[in-house]
Amino acid sequence: SVRYTPYTNYLLFNIISNNIIGNINIPKQVSVNKPIVAKFKKFYLKASTQSSPNKQQQIKLNNYYNVNFNLADFRYNQIKFGALSGKMRTTNSNGLIINPLNAQSANYKLISQIAWNNINNMTRFKGQLTSTNTAKFLAGLGLSGQVYSKNANAKFDLQWRGFPTDFKLSNLNGNYNFNVQNGKISGLSRSTNAKLGLGTIITSLNIESLPQRITNGFRDKGKGGLNFKKMEGNFTIKNGNLLTQRAYLESTVAYISLK
Repeated sequence: SVRYTPYTNYLLFNIISNNIIGNINIPKQVSVNKPIVAKFKKFYLKASTQSSPNKQQQIKLNNYYNVNFNLADFRYNQIKFGALSGKMRTTNSNGLIINPLNAQSANYKLISQIAWNNINNMTRFKGQLTSTNTAKFLAGLGLSGQVYSKNANAKFDLQWRGFPTDFKLSNLNGNYNFNVQNGKISGLSRSTNAKLGLGTIITSLNIESLPQRITNGFRDKGKGGLNFKKMEGNFTIKNGNLLTQRAYLESTVAYISLK
């Protein structure tokens, strides 16, 4: 249900449904300094089943694009993103910026911003992502949760042609780097685990590292997985293709690099 209440300087809409609960405050004269304020206890979206045209949208901005939003529980296609908040503003060059655009749950924190330049019709999305439980964070996004760490962070600076909603993987360019400390990779194949087991034996014979390994209780290789000290990578994205000159994983029993 939607309930509409007029006040002297603004209009208030209260929305209650299975997927959306919240209110929208619309000033009678919306502007950059008097934005729309939207607050929701929950906001659940589903992707449209209708096919969209291949050509990019023709966007004509107006004052109603000036919005402060705060979604306490945001979900998209059953994926739980947690809290999402941001400030969207039109710019003097008839562009659009959302700064900040933040999201947070018990397992991650995102600090970012999005800007659309009307002159060259390009969107830029940059920010930083940190996670204190990578396995649950990745699983929550519907991805494999086989990498566990309490200390992971990533930085990105991405661009694509068109409005922010014109995003396509084949149209993506930019940079991405990540750093994961003191983690574990689980779900490895039997042959991989066997090789890591041999590596553990060989490493155990290293006299220089023996005192430290005795102190750690020989925990470099956990059951059914690989414990690692550090995993790091720097990537360039060109038209959706991921390229790297530096990516590696370092553990006591193995050092794996990609170039």
